[in-house]
Amino acid sequence: MMKRLICWVLALTSMLALAVPAFAHGKTEHDAVIECVLFGNSAYKKGLKDQDKKQKLNDLENAVAVCLDLFNAEKERSKPFDELRSRGIHGIPKKVASIDYPANARTHRWYTHRGWNFVYTDDKGNWEVRKDILRQTVNDVFGFKLMAGKWTLFGISKDFGFDEQCDAFAAFLYYLHILGEYVPGKEPKDNGNKIDKSATIEGTIPLTRLHPGEGNEDVFWELERILPIVCNASVKAGDYSGLEVDIKMLEQEARELGGINDENLQQYRDIVTRLLGHLKSKIPGMLQKEPFFSEVFYPDMT
Repeated sequence: MMKRLICWVLALTSMLALAVPAFAHGKTEHDAVIECVLFGNSAYKKGLKDQDKKQKLNDLENAVAVCLDLFNAEKERSKPFDELRSRGIHGIPKKVASIDYPANARTHRWYTHRGWNFVYTDDKGNWEVRKDILRQTVNDVFGFKLMAGKWTLFGISKDFGFDEQCDAFAAFLYYLHILGEYVPGKEPKDNGNKIDKSATIEGTIPLTRLHPGEGNEDVFWELERILPIVCNASVKAGDYSGLEVDIKMLEQEARELGGINDENLQQYRDIVTRLLGHLKSKIPGMLQKEPFFSEVFYPDMT
């Protein structure tokens, strides 16, 4: 009992000190995590007066929502998809039904939350299309390539691929959503009955695995792969090592916990809260040094 109380106190202290939003897991809350890490302010979009910047940030957040959380869309959840369609983002299917599937808040993660490069054998969510929607949106917002991804012209189809930094930034947005799933929210319920708290991340790529690597990714392994690409200028300037050490220390702490369960879930949540705090304190400054990002959101600095 005392151990559990200490864990809760540590988590609460971390949240207050680092000002990382702690919410249930709706789109508004996931958007707040994205804005907190990219800009250091969980309500950044609300304060934007530049409508073009606000729209582009909204496009990114809508694409993340479509990529990971679009299900039962024809009933209630199609707004982000419809807005992307109206914006003319390339590669958005004509009908939401082509990527929709029946699920609920607990089960939908099995078809979209298992990793950026996960290969789904039961592909109800049409994962590659969803993944391309997020990458195409990132490409359109930041202008990485004139033509990216799959195009069909005059009956001829060609895959132009994506810029490496475009793919890495899209994957980073994806994993910010995943990390948001670990942030404490409302106590989960299943048909009105309380369920195991660890079910809140059921079907989600784990923070840590034994022997992680390509084909056996975990969240920490993926962050260590993609962040040096996203923050390339900081790596070249020698300014990335501090964040790298912070991530590795938390990774080691998480690995020592073993598999996630109700007993250690709060410790995992504390680790994620501290990880988001480190990202919030360092990523905004690093992104200001990246031409692709600063030219869109900080044009006066370029």
